[in-house]
Amino acid sequence: APVEPTSAPVETPTPFCSDDALGYFLMKVRKIRTDDNTRIPYGVLQTCAWLEQLPEGEKADICESKVSYHQGKAYESGTAWRDTDLEGTFGPAQKLCKDTCNSCDSCYENSSSKWFWKVKSNGNAVQKDCDWLADRRDTLKDGHCASTVTFEGYQPASVECPVTCSYLTGDCDHIEITGAPTPAPPAGTEYIGCFKDKKNDRALDKFMGKKKSIDECATLCSDYNYFGLQKNYQCRCGNEGHDKHGPAEGCECYGRNIGNRNCVFMKQEDSTSSSNKFW
Repeated sequence: APVEPTSAPVETPTPFCSDDALGYFLMKVRKIRTDDNTRIPYGVLQTCAWLEQLPEGEKADICESKVSYHQGKAYESGTAWRDTDLEGTFGPAQKLCKDTCNSCDSCYENSSSKWFWKVKSNGNAVQKDCDWLADRRDTLKDGHCASTVTFEGYQPASVECPVTCSYLTGDCDHIEITGAPTPAPPAGTEYIGCFKDKKNDRALDKFMGKKKSIDECATLCSDYNYFGLQKNYQCRCGNEGHDKHGPAEGCECYGRNIGNRNCVFMKQEDSTSSSNKFW
C-alpha cells in the first residue's frame, strides 16, 4: 500500500555549527539486482570527514547539488552492498555536514533543495525545489509555505526554503531578499551586466561556492575571464558563454531570491601585469 505523508513539526535548528561525525549523507540511489532477481534501491552514502577533505569546488558542488533523500537499505561508498547492515532515512550533506556545507543558519536556503509537494495517484511522491517556489507568485506560494507535511525524509517548503517562505512565516525577515545594490567591482574588473542563467545549462560553468563576497568571488575566479554572483551569494566563473541565454533585468547581486540571473563581471586587460589575475 502507498505510504501516507504525515504532518510533523518543523526541524529544530542546530544551536551551533557542527558536522555529524557518526552519520552518513546520501550521494545517490542505485538499484541493485539481488540473488532472487529482485531490484532493490540502495542508497550510496558518504561521511562528513570524506566531504571535508575534498577541494573547495567539489565540496561546494556536493553541498549544493546532492539534495535527495532515501528511505531504506544503504551502504557506504567503497564498500560492498552485500556486507551492509545500514537501513533508515538518509538525507543531503547540507543537513548532516553543516559546518562543511556552511548550512547551520536556520535561514540557510539552497535554491536546489527539494521539498515535499504531493503524492500522485500511483503513490509516487513529487518534490519541487526552492528555485521553482521562488518563481511562483505569493498567492500560489501560500499553500506550499503553510504546509507542514513531510514524506520519507522530505521536509515542507517552509523548512527547506525559509527565505522564500519568509513573507508568510516572518522567520527570516532580517535577510534582504530583493533591493540589494549591485556590488562595486574589485580593482581590475568591470561590471558588464545582468544575464539570464539556466539551472541545467549554466552560463558560467565553474561553481565556486555560496556565501561569497564580491572580492572572494573575484579571487576564486582569478584564472577565468568572467565571474558572476547569483542568489545566495553563489559565485561562478567561466571563460565564455556568460551571455548565451541573453540579457536579463533585476540583477540584485546580494539578493537571496532573484531567480536564475547572473551579475557578471569581466577581467580588465592590464598591460602592466603579466599575471592572469584580476589585480
